[in-house]
Amino acid sequence: MPFFHTVSSRKVAFFDFDGTLLRGDSGWRFLLFCFRLRDFPNLFLLFLGVLKDFFTGKINRNRLKERLFGAVLRRRSLKEIYMLGKIFSQKHLLENYQFRDVFQKFEMHKQRGDRCILVSASLGEYLAPWALKNGFEAVLATRLEKGFDGCATGRFMSKNCHGPEKKKRILAYLKSSKAPEESIAYGNSSGDFEMFEMVLEAQGKAFFVLPNGKIKPWLGR
Repeated sequence: MPFFHTVSSRKVAFFDFDGTLLRGDSGWRFLLFCFRLRDFPNLFLLFLGVLKDFFTGKINRNRLKERLFGAVLRRRSLKEIYMLGKIFSQKHLLENYQFRDVFQKFEMHKQRGDRCILVSASLGEYLAPWALKNGFEAVLATRLEKGFDGCATGRFMSKNCHGPEKKKRILAYLKSSKAPEESIAYGNSSGDFEMFEMVLEAQGKAFFVLPNGKIKPWLGR
């Protein structure tokens, strides 16, 4: 299930996070934030093994991400991870990392009463506190799997929220087979293309965010 609170409105605006609302990759920052020095010897060897598997083609990028996050967060309670996520979101998702032009669009949508939904491959465990505080209706993101002991298993609950998975999560959340008419989407990579195509099919608009934070219309692949 997504993290959300209920907001009713007419139009829907979908936002990617890393590279769209925020400069850079928040996932690596969160891993470093959660890193414990006492774990270094074991993690160092594990990281080398994971990277070797990736560069030799044994695992793909999604599996690489799952194993790296699993190495740092496995066997830590979800309660602790949520707490770390809240602290991280307060300290490390600050204005100096945010793209001003995209945030102005976000504020415009909020003022118009549009439904704003965050759709990201980043972890919902740290995105949710920030996003819900800032006025997003829902956070559709990658999430950690919880074991019977209440701790992270080292795996994701479902697929990495990237590419086709973004469209799948959006439609499941909206309980619809297509996006609402005149929806709008903002993203910065090929992992957002399926989301873009979905809103264009609904007579909406898609916007691509450049590395400098500037926005341009996305007309197709």
